[in-house]
Amino acid sequence: MNRTRLVLFVVSILDYCVWIYGVHPDVKLNFIERAKRHGYPFEVHQAITDDGYLIDLLRFPRGISKSENEPKNKSVLLIMHGNGGSPHNFIAMGRKKAPAYYFADRNFDVWLICGRGVHCVNNRKHQKYDWNRDPEYWNFSFHECGIYDIAASIDYVLNATKQQKLFYIGHSSAVNSIFALLSERPEYNNKLKAIANYAGSPIITEMDYPSIELVCELSNLFKGALKILDFHEVFPRTIRDTINPILRLFCIDRKFKFTCKTLVMSFSSHLSYNIDEDLYEVILGDAPPRFASKALCHLMDNVKNGYFRFYDHGPKMNKKIYGHTLPRAYNISACVVPTAFFSGATDSIVLRKEMWKTQEYLNNTVLDYEIGPSFMHVDFLFARNATFKLYEPTVKLFNDINNGKIPPRIIRKRSNLN
Repeated sequence: MNRTRLVLFVVSILDYCVWIYGVHPDVKLNFIERAKRHGYPFEVHQAITDDGYLIDLLRFPRGISKSENEPKNKSVLLIMHGNGGSPHNFIAMGRKKAPAYYFADRNFDVWLICGRGVHCVNNRKHQKYDWNRDPEYWNFSFHECGIYDIAASIDYVLNATKQQKLFYIGHSSAVNSIFALLSERPEYNNKLKAIANYAGSPIITEMDYPSIELVCELSNLFKGALKILDFHEVFPRTIRDTINPILRLFCIDRKFKFTCKTLVMSFSSHLSYNIDEDLYEVILGDAPPRFASKALCHLMDNVKNGYFRFYDHGPKMNKKIYGHTLPRAYNISACVVPTAFFSGATDSIVLRKEMWKTQEYLNNTVLDYEIGPSFMHVDFLFARNATFKLYEPTVKLFNDINNGKIPPRIIRKRSNLN
């Protein structure tokens, strides 16, 4: 038995153990199976980007029960996951609690974007490249996720629903992606009613997370190591498929619940007190995520330098591509859509004051909303109290905008970011 067959054999045994001993019924289910178990009607669509990527779009056209007073022309809501996330995040909490379901139950036509590098339904992810074999597939960052994936998704959804505009929610680096899109393709401002930024800011100059800041400072070393190892993904498929069943089996053992919880909390330097214990095995049931090394490096460089810029290829290549030794900056002020920023009081990765630095470049901020006293980065997706602390005020904002009640603009004086 060769090494590959041995690994596959061990993985299959671990998978079987998870299937037999798993506590939460969603642990072994794919997206379609989970949505069916939760009882929500859904549809699967696919958009094609300008650079040939095939993007799954997962639609929840209505809530769990059809109301006689259900509006005919519902407001369309497009939701995008962050780097390392997936549409699974938005249904993980189950019926009536998960954000996708919460908004669908409140008469929104909800669409989830399954961005490049993330598996949801369809195995074919590109017109030309195979994402399991071709390294060319993984040559992207949040930039391409914005100017291609989100753009194609907006166009597809508006065409399918016959609507003129839609609402957008982005979590974490999906905020970077929407600002990259509106900076480079400002015509998309005309296709959006409003943007809700969950735990995200394109400008980040500091974090309350020293170890992550240190990693970002070493971004050049990280790039060099990835180049030597020829890693185009942070977790290539073979590594991911080996680790995943081990993590799932690990998390269903109650002796290791705290360790499992700590792994989830690695997305923040604070512990969350808002996530139900049995949900951790569902969250890590999809881990570790497959995502492009370039995407992670792009985020690290921007944190290290404190600017929102294009990808840094190094002085020589930057000169060739951008005409300057430094990457050029995104024009954030091109975003003129009413924009809301939602921050967590204990979010160590994206601090509220960092969101203020982004707002200094905008004249369209209509809400700056902090959730507390304890609310961290992954609570935006998985907290049991997110329904009334986060999703409820989001619905209120969207309904107000639909009714022409746009809140007054918040104008922040530009400060020195050096």
